[in-house]
Amino acid sequence: RRAIFTFGNIQQRIAARDIPRVVRTLDQEALVTALAGAEGVGMQPSADFILENMSGRMADALREEVADRDPANGAEVEGAMATIVQSIRDLETSGELLLIMSDGDAE
Repeated sequence: RRAIFTFGNIQQRIAARDIPRVVRTLDQEALVTALAGAEGVGMQPSADFILENMSGRMADALREEVADRDPANGAEVEGAMATIVQSIRDLETSGELLLIMSDGDAE
């Protein structure tokens, strides 16, 4: 049985070294939208984890895009986060990424 995995689980379930691999597969607009709306939906720790574990230059560029972006509505943010989660699941399915199992995961 597959464990539940959401955007909010990113910092607990993905190794820091895998963040660059994840980011390379993401649509830039979805990533910016998710990062911009993370604080408003209580997901700032995941957004911070993503930014802290990529190249400083890329993180700075994303922070600028987030700052320049118009505020996203809740549906846009949720859609962007769902897109990111699906990309991560696709990487897991293809064997390119292993999710860290948490104590509460079913065997």
